[in-house]
Amino acid sequence: MTVDLEIKAQKEQMSPLYHGVIYGAIAAFIWCVFPVVRRQSIAHSLSAYDIAALRFLVAGPLLIPVLW
Repeated sequence: MTVDLEIKAQKEQMSPLYHGVIYGAIAAFIWCVFPVVRRQSIAHSLSAYDIAALRFLVAGPLLIPVLW
């Protein structure tokens, strides 16, 4: 019985490759969207400090799983 549970648990875990692809896609999305946001922010008179704060406040929490 415990062997069946262990095999099932191993199948349910995601592989490191899958995690890498997901986190890489998130990072690529952040890098692709940032120039658009920056251009719109400058057009609407946000300061450089506001833009930097937005960048780190959005990207930081999204990429925290990489530290685990």
